[in-house]
Amino acid sequence: MGLMRQSPGTAQEPRTTIRVTHHCETRYASSDNLPPKNGYMTDLSERGARLWVRERHPPGERVTVDFPLLGEQDALTATGIVRWSDAQLHRWYWYQEGLEWLPLEGTAHQRLHRSLSRSSGAPAPAVDVARARLDLGAPPVRRLPLRIGLIGGLLVWILWILWSLWASSLSRRHAMLQATLQERSATIQRLERESTRLREELGRARTRLELTSEEVAGLTQQAQALEGKAQQLNQDVARFQQSYTQLQQERNALVGQVRDLTRERAALLRRVVSEDRLRLAVREAIARRKAARPARAIPLREISQ
Repeated sequence: MGLMRQSPGTAQEPRTTIRVTHHCETRYASSDNLPPKNGYMTDLSERGARLWVRERHPPGERVTVDFPLLGEQDALTATGIVRWSDAQLHRWYWYQEGLEWLPLEGTAHQRLHRSLSRSSGAPAPAVDVARARLDLGAPPVRRLPLRIGLIGGLLVWILWILWSLWASSLSRRHAMLQATLQERSATIQRLERESTRLREELGRARTRLELTSEEVAGLTQQAQALEGKAQQLNQDVARFQQSYTQLQQERNALVGQVRDLTRERAALLRRVVSEDRLRLAVREAIARRKAARPARAIPLREISQ
């Protein structure tokens, strides 16, 4: 492929397609569906193109490019696979990479072929024509303008060298800044992961603390309830003791009453026995008296008395 870079000492492949220098601005987007970005194209062929992009794309990634064609108003949109990507950062923060087109549609392929044919058969640029005229014996110019041109060219060359050195230094600074930013981003991501982990642990600890607080509140309520029951039991025991004392006193009083009743019963029994004996004696006396004198009628009232 015309876009594949050859290592030193390797023979160049014969080109079977048209390849031209095609400088134009492009719009490109990677396969990650990112927003299109501005790029630049320098080489174009039927098989691929050379792009200048702001960020590197790894080999094998698909990139869609929108670029103008020579002699046509409408731009051409084509998708290619990155075959090589230059790791070196060039001036103004550009990277080079080579694309190999995926199979194009018939109309797109015809447009590209016509544009390449026109570009390959186009006349040389004006600067090359002027240089050719100078080599063929163009009329001599004055020395003063020539010296001024040489001095101007030398100044431009010196300025270009200074600008190159400044751009190279700026590129190195940019690379160092990118490395620092990447390290900073990695540190921020690590801190974010650590913060997320700490927030999760804090949430779990807060949940455990809430559960513990609820358990402590429940235990406190149970302790208060048990304390109330203990106070009630103490009051019940005090009432039971007071009732026991009253019952003991009542029992002692009942025992005294039983003793008194027992004594009264014994006395009554003695009285009953003595009355029976008295009646028996009275009856015997009456019987003897009857036996001693003649019988007479005794009223029932006297006998009962």
